Amino acid sequence: MKRIITIFIFLVIQIPSLVAQQNFFNVPSSEITQKGKLLYQGQVNITSEETEINNTFSYGLGKDLEVGINIFEFTFDPKHHFHFEHNDTLPKSPVYPLVLLNIQKAFELLPDFQLSIGTQNGLNPARHTHWVSYTYLNLAYEIPGLETRLVAGAYTFNKAFVGDWRGNEETSADNKWGIGFQAGIQQPIIKEKLLFTADFLSHRHKLGESAWGLAYYITKSWVLSMGYQLPNPGSLSNKGLIFEITHVPE
Repeated sequence: MKRIITIFIFLVIQIPSLVAQQNFFNVPSSEITQKGKLLYQGQVNITSEETEINNTFSYGLGKDLEVGINIFEFTFDPKHHFHFEHNDTLPKSPVYPLVLLNIQKAFELLPDFQLSIGTQNGLNPARHTHWVSYTYLNLAYEIPGLETRLVAGAYTFNKAFVGDWRGNEETSADNKWGIGFQAGIQQPIIKEKLLFTADFLSHRHKLGESAWGLAYYITKSWVLSMGYQLPNPGSLSNKGLIFEITHVPE
């Protein structure tokens, strides 16, 4: 219970006037921030092993292009009074915390179809510097009349970002690459008030999981999401709760 209270306090203090590559939970929704606007998304993941805090900021440049900064995987060990943890060595686990530059560009294919390409690249600045990378290509479709948003695509990643996904600890190289599949869905339950949200990332690495939950519009601009993450079989992920706050600029 103490951890839940701490998370809600964190979410409250996150709400300044600042406003990411916007995610369902883990998978980019492929929506682009409007020109001249700032979008903010803060997420807290709670498992039996750790509490992890992620923050994303994105600025719309116009012409379906956005750029921003991610501050990812600030990790605390609840067994030691929320002691701050870091990992700056490979091979098994990903390195963290991370500071990343994010860029996303969308292309309108048809009235209800959109193609987006994005990337998140940066460093683990703890003690040693590791280059981390995640790049994706998504196809998004919104079902007319239902307002259902569907996203599916492929992504590439390096070992420093997600950890070892093959069970092979022989190499500690940052640039060990892989490719995977990702998908997401968002369905209004109560129009402009309550949404069902879910996403999925393939593979057995640290982000190999599905997430399921609800998003509630506190106001027209502020959205509170809560969900549950379920690891893929054999993945490095853990079962846990997800709390997310998003500011969508009007």
